[in-house]
Amino acid sequence: MPCVGIRRTSIDRLEQDVEALLDLIGYRPVKEKILLKPNLVAAAPPENGDDTHPRVTEAVARYFRHRGRKVVLAEGNGIFESDEAFERLLEAAGYLYLRDRLGIPFINLEQAERTDVPWKYGSIALPKMLEEYEYINLPTLKTHLQTGVTLGVKNQKGLLPMKTRKFFHKKGLHACIHALSEAVEPALTLVDGLFCVEGTGPTGPPVGEVKRMDLLVAGTDMMAVDHVCTEIMGVDVEEVEHLEPVKDVQALGEKIADVRSPFKAPAHVIRMDPFTVYSDDKVCTMCSVPFYKALSKIFNTPGLHEQFGKRPELRQVSILMGPSDPPPDLGPCPICLGDCAAATARRKRIPHIAGCHPDYREIVNFFCPGAYPDVAP
Repeated sequence: MPCVGIRRTSIDRLEQDVEALLDLIGYRPVKEKILLKPNLVAAAPPENGDDTHPRVTEAVARYFRHRGRKVVLAEGNGIFESDEAFERLLEAAGYLYLRDRLGIPFINLEQAERTDVPWKYGSIALPKMLEEYEYINLPTLKTHLQTGVTLGVKNQKGLLPMKTRKFFHKKGLHACIHALSEAVEPALTLVDGLFCVEGTGPTGPPVGEVKRMDLLVAGTDMMAVDHVCTEIMGVDVEEVEHLEPVKDVQALGEKIADVRSPFKAPAHVIRMDPFTVYSDDKVCTMCSVPFYKALSKIFNTPGLHEQFGKRPELRQVSILMGPSDPPPDLGPCPICLGDCAAATARRKRIPHIAGCHPDYREIVNFFCPGAYPDVAP
């Protein structure tokens, strides 16, 4: 019978709560080297809910260090694959403190050495360091536009190079995520439930909404942990295609009923005046993250927001991403983003911002000409 621990917490007592939670579920590290894999998807402040909170990751790192283990952090994010971009991500998400002041190495898994491991679709390239490190999964508690929720099982996509993650969207996103959970499973999954995201995740404002929960959820059975998290979120696990129900899960600590707080469901068509965004599970983060980053830049920069508002032709904008056919009525200003939408752009004669990923600065320039004068259209 798998057990999953639930504990209420707060930022000022994370260290003691992490230790108490892991004692509660009876977890003890086996290997001398520990790999912590948080969820870092956006260069956003911790209170936005996009990323695993750095204080949670720090508390887990200190837990292992106090037990004499060598700790490294690792994440793969194709949007931030270069050294310069990855540095920006760590700085914005609050992780430079862990590397520069605590001396915890942070590895960009986009550049990691890999080894082929058998899985449902032949073989899959996983980080070679998983062979010698005890792998700890540190996801967040969030909803997701394409997968309903993003928890431990979904967080494992960050182990993969971007070309493999693109394959997931073409082959079948849910089936591939589930197959990955059969190919590799962490020794421990600990979910950060401090600043969560509800509505149209996996990113917070201006798209999703921040939901404060102040929870930690942990277990050694990743699928059981995700099952418990869906119950806390008020989501039917059977409606999440990449998950499967786990029978007879023993919840320790807080009762699920006492911490349950239904999350707003993601919308399939996103409407943020004046934008309507059409997206499905064939669209990967290589398009969605740059677009929402561009919107955040426009909406939060007074000069750009004013410039945008002075263009009457932008009062109704339709954004198309991915290869799927668009709806028939797109309104007066449709725009295609990313290489997967190139065929739609040609067929429909729609303006197109190319790239895989498209440069968010090009998107900003499209709406606010001259915002980045050094970026070619």
